[in-house]
Amino acid sequence: MRLLVLLMAIGSVCGAQSKRIQPGKIYEAGEALYAPRLGFKATVPSGWTGVLPRQSEVFLLTSTTSGAEIFVLGREKGPLDLLKQVWDEGVDMNGQIGLKAKGSSLTNGTLSAEVIATGQYINKGFRAYAVARCGDSGPCVTALGVMPAEEYEAVRKVVESFMSSSLFEVPSLASPYADFNW
Repeated sequence: MRLLVLLMAIGSVCGAQSKRIQPGKIYEAGEALYAPRLGFKATVPSGWTGVLPRQSEVFLLTSTTSGAEIFVLGREKGPLDLLKQVWDEGVDMNGQIGLKAKGSSLTNGTLSAEVIATGQYINKGFRAYAVARCGDSGPCVTALGVMPAEEYEAVRKVVESFMSSSLFEVPSLASPYADFNW
């Protein structure tokens, strides 16, 4: 009997794999997020919901109490010092919108900066803040918070907490249909 209980316990631990993020699924506060290609694990912050829009590679976190959003994106290779250089030089998003770091800081494996947006269609009443981290295997994840200016400090803290509590593991090329069930 003890052997059966032990085998069941081992089976449940070994079978408890993280489930990958599902496109179109709404994730509530406290739910686990897992991106196996990046080896990235995180949790939806309190007061936020998340979704990976279909046909997108950018996960979106939305505040349930304000107009703030956090865009979570990955890249398969670092390093952070190269990413810092790109941030400091600025990024042309689409020929009409540019993003540039203001006062970027690379400390203890975390890159962070206020982000200044330029372009004709930028809402000047909003501000942005970004944090990036890379796993030991190479993939990096950036969280870009965009918020009404008066919410900057509160949302900055959420972005920092979201990223500092995230984990990286060895990336996996598991099939996106591995847990698919009609």
